[in-house]
This record gives sequence, structure tokens and C-alpha cells, in this order.
Amino acid sequence: MQIINVYNQQYESAAAFWPLVHSRIIASMLISQFLLLGLLSTKKAAKSTPLLVILPILTFAFHKYCQRRFEPAFRKYPIEVRYAAFNKLWNSVEFSTPNFLFVLL
Repeated sequence: MQIINVYNQQYESAAAFWPLVHSRIIASMLISQFLLLGLLSTKKAAKSTPLLVILPILTFAFHKYCQRRFEPAFRKYPIEVRYAAFNKLWNSVEFSTPNFLFVLL
């Protein structure tokens, strides 16, 4: 006999914190890359420093790509949330045109 421990969550954040986490990881990567560039330029490895200049540029380009590609998924509501909001609005007494347009957008 096997017992499975299942936790039923009471809420779902829809991973809304991931854009913030991603931005902080990218910022820390950029800081470490600039520090590495500064360190290598002061040591005897100054000849390899110009080759490492491309790293922060590629990291920032990757960050912008991820923002364009994945951030809209974190900013827009899933269809279940929109459907629940639409039903709540439809069943309410205070039905007005601006609220109805907000739900449809």
C-alpha cells in the first residue's frame, strides 16, 4: 500500500513573481560580468578582456528576448479568471458598459 501526500493549494499566483526573479538574476549576471571584466583588465589577462565584452551584450539581449517572448503570458489573465469575472459581472445588478468592456479586453 502506498500513501501519496497531496497538498491542495488554496490559491494560485500564476507565476506572477517570475518576471521579477528573472530580472534580478539577469542583473546579478551583468554585475558579475562587469566585475570580471574589471578584474581581468587589471591582471595580466588584459588581452582576453576585449573578447569578454560581448558577454554583457548577449546577456542583455537574452533578457530583452525573454521579456518580449514570455512576459505577456504573466501579465494577461488566464481564460478561467476572465470567465469567472465575466460571470460575476453578468450576474451583478450593477451592470454597466465600461465594466463590460473591461472584461472583454
